[in-house]
Amino acid sequence: FHDETVETTSADGLSITTRKDLTGDGNFDVITTDVTVLNGSAVNPTDTYITRTVTDRNNDNSLRSQTITTTTLDRRHVSRTTDDNGDGHTDQTVIADLLDDGTVVDTVSQFNSDGSLKAKSVTTTIATGLSVTTQADIDGDGDYDLTKTDRTVLKTDGSRKVLVTDGNI
Repeated sequence: FHDETVETTSADGLSITTRKDLTGDGNFDVITTDVTVLNGSAVNPTDTYITRTVTDRNNDNSLRSQTITTTTLDRRHVSRTTDDNGDGHTDQTVIADLLDDGTVVDTVSQFNSDGSLKAKSVTTTIATGLSVTTQADIDGDGDYDLTKTDRTVLKTDGSRKVLVTDGNI
């Protein structure tokens, strides 16, 4: 017996289905669909975005995991929602925003099975990359428990000095 993988791609390339026999018994154990959809607004073209949904299902068609990624066409906003264990509830969200001044804000949230916040971190990187601040809510109560700031100072002689500040808020 041997493992087998069968992949089918739509003519436009926006839909891919992969069937995997992981045990070599002739049955597909995992079926993965990877579907990309362009969503647009005739009223406001700036509301156009791309949604990619990757879904893993078991051979009985029950959900194994799912990740949905939404990206604006200008790539200034990306969000990813993940159900890692197939229970139908969001386990993690990741959001990345590029602000008008070039600052990047990355937010990662983890959730308990009941949907309540488990932990959250927000990392802000200024456009030059010379300052990065991370705030963390490690217990999910909505308050930031820790903060860390890395600042790089460019000296006149061409050297760099990195200042790291850690602390509880």
